Amino acid sequence: MLRVLIIGAKGMLGRELQVMFTGQYDVYIDNKSTLDITNKKMVHKRIKEVSPDVVINCAAFTDIDKAEDEIDLSMQVNGYAVEYVARACESFGAKLVQFSTEYVFDGSKRQPYGEDSKKYPQNVYGKSKSLGEDLAINYCSNTYIIRTSWLFGTYGRNFVNRILELSKNNEYIKVINNQIGCPTWTKDLGFEVKQILENGYPPDIYHITNDGETTWYDLAKEIFKYKDININIIPTPDTDFAQKAKRPSYCVLGNNKIDTLRPWDEAIKEYLGVF
Repeated sequence: MLRVLIIGAKGMLGRELQVMFTGQYDVYIDNKSTLDITNKKMVHKRIKEVSPDVVINCAAFTDIDKAEDEIDLSMQVNGYAVEYVARACESFGAKLVQFSTEYVFDGSKRQPYGEDSKKYPQNVYGKSKSLGEDLAINYCSNTYIIRTSWLFGTYGRNFVNRILELSKNNEYIKVINNQIGCPTWTKDLGFEVKQILENGYPPDIYHITNDGETTWYDLAKEIFKYKDININIIPTPDTDFAQKAKRPSYCVLGNNKIDTLRPWDEAIKEYLGVF
């Protein structure tokens, strides 16, 4: 049975993977209360102790605006700490699955970014995740970089849940209409990662998102349509919102190396329990 260590197992993606993998794999978990990934000695000791076949690193500093103020912490968690994980994986013969983001790109294109597209992050979060990618690849020869975007899932705060909450107490909602991306269900993402590990895909950079593209505004419209919620949604440019970090206007990830996931609207429909 494959021995898997999931780091960052209390986050939305980490918990999804934990639930999905438990019973099929020999699963070990850590979160920030049990493992400080910015502590090189702790990381080395833990990976040596578990001796996993695969380390899945879901630990991340994900508050994009807060990262602009907490640059050092963001760089430590998303960047330099990945080197510690990668070095330990290399030392003990483990594969490393490192998650990344569409924010490693600048969003200036109007066509999907391929796995080999030139990176040019525009905010601290994107820069820290880009650094993490580079360090993972440099220090672990069996690294899988999984870039994904606009995650939603059962086990954490996300746009889908937040927009439903807002609809309960507001007569109207302003939603950004000039950012385009790919909503991705953690369940579909986790299943695809599982397929990569089980089917012997080579270490590489992979883009995994649900198929298609949309704006936050159109996503909100679909959510309310599925849930039969009648509320006025006002399309609004991102400049009207107080966001410290610059967001890419177009960051659709093109998938050129694995099977395409189902369309995002089908995933949203199932996630919301509407059949």
